Amino acid sequence: MGVHCLHLRLPGIPDSWAVLSPLCFRLSWRGPSGTVQRQSAMPGSTLDLVLPRGRFQALLAEPLCRGRALRPAGALYPLDLDSGSLDVPAGGAETLRLSWLGGYLASVARELEASGLDPAAFNLTRLKTEVERRIADPWSLPATEVARRLAEGSFRADALRDPKLFPVELPGPGPWAAESPFARAPALLDAGAGSPGALYGASLPAGISLFLSRDLDLMVFVDEAGAARWVRLFAQSPGP
Repeated sequence: MGVHCLHLRLPGIPDSWAVLSPLCFRLSWRGPSGTVQRQSAMPGSTLDLVLPRGRFQALLAEPLCRGRALRPAGALYPLDLDSGSLDVPAGGAETLRLSWLGGYLASVARELEASGLDPAAFNLTRLKTEVERRIADPWSLPATEVARRLAEGSFRADALRDPKLFPVELPGPGPWAAESPFARAPALLDAGAGSPGALYGASLPAGISLFLSRDLDLMVFVDEAGAARWVRLFAQSPGP
């Protein structure tokens, strides 16, 4: 089968995560031997990678904030190659760009693989089209749930719909960034940004949402009626 040498391009950090800088990526992929390889990389950087040529795989790049992984960027090889083909003219440079939407799709593929299924057997290109068309934040429907429905043959595109949102006030000190790169950063409502008395406004679905600041995590629980409770969590790990 041979190997494929290519340029891997990582995305920059979304504006909503600017309060968390500096961040770094923890990248994982399978090399030519089939073993999982890992490497740290900075946002917006380019790495030279060697992959088994033409063999489908999902690449993930998890952004790390104080050791906690946020929702990943990623790509599907070879579907996301810039050229759209494995054939590159002599002297050409093949590029694989990781994206935030690619991170969601790669997570679905990894879940399918973990279940003993071949992700390449599923129409992930069609899934990408439906996700782009139907839902603002794909992480509103967990990748684990999409993979489960695909495996059962029960997945329907109309499952990709924006959830009902409730207005929620978050406490300081903040400022906060949402776990998903697609979500808006909570807006400052009262008092100074970063002060203990600050209040921030967010629109959240029922369930659990995670927010981060430079020093703290905030776990928010919203019930089906829109009532919210929250718990501050202190960072357990040093580093980016």
